[in-house]
Order: sequence, then structure tokens, then C-alpha cells
Amino acid sequence: MIGASLGAIGFIAGALAAAPTTVAIVGGEVHPVSESVINNGTVLIRGERIVAVGANISIPSDAIVIPAHGRVVTPGLIAADTSLGLMEIEAEPSSNDATVAVPYPIRAALRADDAFDIASALVGVARRHGVTSVISAPQGGLISGRGGFFDLQDATDFDLGDPFRGLAGLYLRLGESGALAVGHSRLAAIGALRQFLADVRTYSREKKGALSSHGPYRLYAGQNDLVATKPVLDRKLPLVVEVHRASDIRRVLRFLRAERLRGVLLGASEGWLVAKEIAQAKIPVVVDPQANLPSRFETREARSDNPALMARAGVEVIVTARSSHNAGNLRFSLGNAVRFGLGPKQALRSATLSVANAFGQAAQLGSLSVGKVANVVVWTGDPFEPSSYAEHVLIRGRVQPVDSRQTRLANRYINKLGLRSGKETE
Repeated sequence: MIGASLGAIGFIAGALAAAPTTVAIVGGEVHPVSESVINNGTVLIRGERIVAVGANISIPSDAIVIPAHGRVVTPGLIAADTSLGLMEIEAEPSSNDATVAVPYPIRAALRADDAFDIASALVGVARRHGVTSVISAPQGGLISGRGGFFDLQDATDFDLGDPFRGLAGLYLRLGESGALAVGHSRLAAIGALRQFLADVRTYSREKKGALSSHGPYRLYAGQNDLVATKPVLDRKLPLVVEVHRASDIRRVLRFLRAERLRGVLLGASEGWLVAKEIAQAKIPVVVDPQANLPSRFETREARSDNPALMARAGVEVIVTARSSHNAGNLRFSLGNAVRFGLGPKQALRSATLSVANAFGQAAQLGSLSVGKVANVVVWTGDPFEPSSYAEHVLIRGRVQPVDSRQTRLANRYINKLGLRSGKETE
């Protein structure tokens, strides 16, 4: 069956290579996310945009039709916490642009799109599991740099243009990681952050005069770092704060409120303990439901139902797999979140529209809505079920390959060893 499905996918992808104007996904169980489920529904796409979603939609005679009867149709999943495209082999420095080995803790001027590689072997692995977009960010320091929002299109389809959709946020590490970057102390980390933001405000007012009067910045933050942080102070970009301990989360909420900043929490292993406060602050949280063990002191109260408990309190939860090499495991993380109490509809929203809302792409992505970019996945069944798979993946209205380096290697040795249809020979 899988072989037949891949053959059908190849036929459709070949037909779409000529860039037809219209594509119709017909007969599926359509989950728009922003609206109720549509049974026997149709998603109509013209160019890279969705032009109609619903039942009993008239199909133009020139449309390429993708039959989806007995299938589930959803927006493409968005992996909200990766360094995908910035690293190939984490332990090999020459192929890892995400981990920046520099001594200074403030790196706000760094931006992910300066190094993102759409031809990375990891892109196909994620796309095969229905991930059509990622937020990829640098790592390390106190302020790591600015993450980017990228579509995971086929690197050889140049008609789709630049995968970069825009900056996602400025990444800040607090708690144990932030303390390690600045004097092994949470006191030093928060103090350094306050001083840096004060420097940004001073520079914004006085420009060159500020630099000459203040002399070298004590945190080694250069002019580019100051300029890069201004959109955060203007609330045009969120400050994405990695933090885990409940007391640290409270401290971050107070800080964001005092500084009047847009914020996104990342990690929040003990978020369930302060869920009402997070909900009241209206701060979304990127959380991994499989981070359920006390791996360090600041995650002593980690638990599997953390996403469900926060969502129940009114927190906008964004489920992540916190992985670059296995970003496609996002759907399994969603399944685990559902297993521990997160509603299936809320789980799908957490990896689609909630991500788009938090990171400034809601007008373009996150739901199957008229006018939005057609990042769409047709699944053979429940996307959170391991036995299901992504049968068709569309990015910007074009059907994408659903193979990867892993599947090509597997097929190579299956053919070499004489294995067929999953049956081993003696």
C-alpha cells in the first residue's frame, strides 16, 4: 500500500511541477483549526493561496485533483523550537552554525536567516512527518540572537522563492542556562538583562552621543546588538524566554509586565504550578510534553500533563518536540500531550494556529482559511497516531517530496538485500 501511495504522490508531484494555477483536495475530513471540522470537505488552492474551504465546492475543470476520501486534511504543522537548517551534525563545528562559541553573553544581532540551509538533510525528515514550517534559532549566551520563521519547501523548487518568512523573536535564556552565561548566578543574569535594555533605550534616544558618553558597554554589546533589540522594546517582536522553575517563571512574568514587552515562554517545565498567573499575563508557552523528568534542579516538578494543566487554566499552549534532527516527532509529542489530557482539537491548534499567533504569522499561516498560504497536509489517518503518515504535503500550494535521506537509504539497502514490502528474506 505504501508503495502504491508513493507512486500516486510521484504522479501528482510531477503534474504540479508545471505550476498549475489550481489544486483541489477533495473528499477529506478537513480540520481548518479556526472553524469546525468539515466532513467530505474540499480545500481549493489557486497559486500559493487557499481560495475556498468547505463542502459542496465547485471544482474548476482545469484543477489538479488530490483525492482525500478517508483521509484527514490539516494545516501543516509548525515546529516552534528548533535549530533546523542551522546545524547538520551537532558535534561537528563546521556543520553547526546554531551553537555560537563566543565569550560575550549578548548576541542580539545574530539572526537565523543568515545561515539557514533549506537543502539540509534534516528538512526532508521533518517534512515527511507533516512539518511544513519551523522556527529556527541560534543557541547559547544570555541573549542568543533572533530566530527566524521558515517554510520547509523542496530546495530544488526555486519558483517557491526564499523559505524565510520573517523574524520570529529575540531569544533569551534565564534560569540555570542564563546564570551559567553570566557569572553562574540568576542575580547576574537579570541584572545584565536590565542593564542591556537600559542601554538599548539610551542608544535609541541619543544614538552616537550615547556611545561616546557611555564608552565601552560592560556587557560587550555592540551597536548592532542595540539596534537589533529595538523592535522588542517597540513590541514588534516577542522576547522568547527559556525558563523552567516556577519561581523563575513568576520573575519573568513580572519583568515582562514592568518592561511592557511581548513575551513567549519556552520550556516552562514547572509551568503547571503557576498556570493561572501565566494565563492572566496572556503569555503563550512553548512546551515539550515529553520533558517529564527532573533532569536538573530547576525541573524538579516536571510532569507529562504539564501542557494539559496549563491549557485547562487558560494558557495558550504551543506543543514542541524541542528537536532539530527529529523535528518530525512533533506529531508524536502532540499524541503524548493528548494521552495526558490535552484535547485533540487543542493539540492540533497548539502546533498550527497558536504558533502562528505567537510569532507573528497568523495572517499567513496556521489554519485552512481563505486567503492564507496553502501549507496543507493530507494524512492517511489521525496525525497523532504512529501508524498514520503524511500522504501529501503542500507548501505554498505546491506538492512536496515526502521522502528523505533516511527513506532513500532504507530503500537503497532494501533493494540491495532483496527485501520487498517489508518482508525479510532468509
